[in-house]
Amino acid sequence: MDSVEYHRATVLAGADDHPGATRRYYGSRGETPLQWGGSLADRLGLAGAVGDDGYDAVFGPGGAVDPHLGVRMVRTRRPGVELVVSAHKSVAVLGVLGAVDDMHAIVDAETDATMAFLDEWFRRQGGRRGRGQTRTATSGLLWARTRHLTSRAGDPEPHDHVLIANLTEMLDTAGGWKALDTGGLRDLVHAATMVGRHAAAERAVALGYAIEADPGPSGRLGHWRLIGVPDEVLELFSKRSADIDAAVTSEGFATYRSRGIAARRTRDPKADHHDPDLWHAWRDELVEAGIHPGELRRDFDDRQGHHRRPLQAMSGQDRAAVVEALLAADGPLADAKVFTRPDVIRAAAPLLYGYAHSELDRVVSGVIGHHDAVRLVGQPGARCRAWAVASTLATEEAIGHVAGHLANRLTGPVVGRQALALQVGAQEVTAGFALTTGQHQAVTAACTSARGLDVIVGVAGSGKTTALRVVHDAYRHAGYRVLGTAVSGQAARTLGTETGIESRTIASLVGRLDRGTLTLDDRTVLVVDEAGMTDDRALLGLLTDAHDTGAKAVLVGDHRQLGAIGPGGGLEALGLRHPEAVHVLDQNIRQRDTGERQALEHVRAGDVAEAVAWYRHAGRIAPSPTRADAITNAVAAWHADQAAGRESVLLAWRRASVAALNAAARQMRIGDGVITGPELTAPGGRGYASGDRVVMLAPGPDGTYVTSERATVEAVSSTGIAVRFDAGRCVTLAGSEIDAEHLDHAYALTVHRMQGATVERAHVLADGGGRELTYVALSRATDTTHVHVVADDVDQATEDLTREWSTEARQRWTLDTDTPATDDQPQRPGVARRPTPEDQAWQNEPEVDALQDTAASDQQAKIDQITRRLDAIQHRRPGPGRGLGIG
Repeated sequence: MDSVEYHRATVLAGADDHPGATRRYYGSRGETPLQWGGSLADRLGLAGAVGDDGYDAVFGPGGAVDPHLGVRMVRTRRPGVELVVSAHKSVAVLGVLGAVDDMHAIVDAETDATMAFLDEWFRRQGGRRGRGQTRTATSGLLWARTRHLTSRAGDPEPHDHVLIANLTEMLDTAGGWKALDTGGLRDLVHAATMVGRHAAAERAVALGYAIEADPGPSGRLGHWRLIGVPDEVLELFSKRSADIDAAVTSEGFATYRSRGIAARRTRDPKADHHDPDLWHAWRDELVEAGIHPGELRRDFDDRQGHHRRPLQAMSGQDRAAVVEALLAADGPLADAKVFTRPDVIRAAAPLLYGYAHSELDRVVSGVIGHHDAVRLVGQPGARCRAWAVASTLATEEAIGHVAGHLANRLTGPVVGRQALALQVGAQEVTAGFALTTGQHQAVTAACTSARGLDVIVGVAGSGKTTALRVVHDAYRHAGYRVLGTAVSGQAARTLGTETGIESRTIASLVGRLDRGTLTLDDRTVLVVDEAGMTDDRALLGLLTDAHDTGAKAVLVGDHRQLGAIGPGGGLEALGLRHPEAVHVLDQNIRQRDTGERQALEHVRAGDVAEAVAWYRHAGRIAPSPTRADAITNAVAAWHADQAAGRESVLLAWRRASVAALNAAARQMRIGDGVITGPELTAPGGRGYASGDRVVMLAPGPDGTYVTSERATVEAVSSTGIAVRFDAGRCVTLAGSEIDAEHLDHAYALTVHRMQGATVERAHVLADGGGRELTYVALSRATDTTHVHVVADDVDQATEDLTREWSTEARQRWTLDTDTPATDDQPQRPGVARRPTPEDQAWQNEPEVDALQDTAASDQQAKIDQITRRLDAIQHRRPGPGRGLGIG
């Protein structure tokens, strides 16, 4: 039952409309009546309780068409979009302690602010017009709101369901009624949530309560809680949350649709019983848990008394410090590369709990108006005006400058063509096969161009390692030194072992350069492997060192595979700027099946529907009704490969999925007798025994092992584990080296840990991640790759995979403005320039009036100013004499 029918059946039909129902709170399981809300409700004359006729007029089948209101509305298959606004569990416990009115006042503040934020945004610019999706003002939102008083598990949990009508009135010259921009609504939900939480925090403090920050399980969206409510009380009254966690674990969350199906399957119908003793039942639960309600209240009041203080006044200095932290070169907005006002709200709100709600607006305006926030001109299809941190743009511009000097410098190390031909021939004899045309061209260009910079872009499975082995041998025989580096320890070690290049991580290389224990010179070739995963600040430092010392830089990677953790996009950007220095390995020689090679090309190019169709036709998609079934089936297939002697791997994106796959696979290996002998339970609860496959999650002391390196357990003792790494080294791990932060089982791995690796077969649990991660996962196996999906049937699996694989996450430079728009991905904003008539769609943004006349030259001056301070934003501070060195 969808949200529209749910509210029709439960709230309209059975609402407890007793005048004191909401205030009684614990005396009723019934919901409060639906109430109209929103600016559009005022426009249509809808107010008060929602009746059957009004509900049918707005949320009826097929959408809203209401002759009684005298307007022509919208027909749609989705007449309403539901939001749920729920306070922190400590606020619910406040009601258990007897402060029911205060509890409701805090919840009211959260929902009111959340919906007011959304309503205001839609009034200003929530309409879309024409192919260019021109933003226009509307009459705002219309919603029906009801308060539920308990969770489905019967816990105290005041929360509001808000059913937003899928229609709005356009206020441009054409007028009329249209469906909502639901994509815009989805983009704003997190910012609206933070606005609501901040307003609720203000109300709590104004009512005399002390609060503290609480990041909570949501991770990205910071929360707050009332001081004095113990964690064990929160857990006692969070049975529904525990039920949902269990459902997620057992039923899966591979895609939006699959997650919804799993949630519905595990949701018990909400009981409609009115238990006048429910409040006493909760207090009895406290007693059974050893917590006396009276003592809990006294302890709560005591702690509140020690921490209570009025709303804090934020000084101008404090406000400036928050703004500077948000705009720092290594801050959250710089990491995002491009940010919008909602992004600022999300980042700023958790820093301001306990301050007046008006301070959030002041800080956001302070960020938007700061000289280090460079305004970007919105492109057609973009939903919000965007900005970039000046240091982000300066870093990109500096990389472009230094890369341009390197690419145009023709005095780099050179290998003679005759000597190179000898090395190519020797490699082909050793390998037993000829280099592909792309490999030969890339090797020739990298060794003979004399440029200070060459870029090798290789699709997955194109033989980049083979090409680099020839490059290394050729330069070494010509008397040059080749150094290799990569972001991850495993990538650096693989580069070294498979090509012979002396390699280390970027962090290690930079440290040695800073300490002077390693230097570059004009007879050095620096190979940066997996360059697409190198963040911009690190890339700037490496290219600067190469430029200043006369060394040659060779960037190797694929921007269509996994990207940088921090601000990135440099590999693709430099390729676009210096096509003469780019050499493409476009022939996949890893997959044996030519059809699979073509399917991978489709994934990489974004032709996702064609790729999914091939995997379906080839029988490579395995749907399972639940996540537990998908895990069982994936592990069974992997186990069959193991029994047949095939090198096979289980892959997933989420760590929770990897953990579940590992647990099931390990039980299989124990049953096979591969894992034997006594077991050591390490800190964190993981067990290890002889025969276990393990992976390192962090580098070892003094470089004894690197992150993602795999090994087999040979013996265990009461204090440690003896392992043999795949490279042959034997090491004993003990203490923190075997805790959950440093060691894990390796039957299943995250896709990130498999970047650059090759196996015979792969079984991929489809649990999200987008196109780039999918491309890496599907391209690891030489024989076959099988995709395990949580879905009712192959039709649903096809639909879900097509949606998920179409999501593109790769970063692009903010300076690049030529990204085309798609239905799901609006065109990205471009760098600041004088607005054109097409840009007037942004006239309703509140800050545009003050910034509309800002000329591009003014913005460029900001970038130039920050560029002159590059020593503060590089990957490290340059030592003496190690500046940019650009003329």
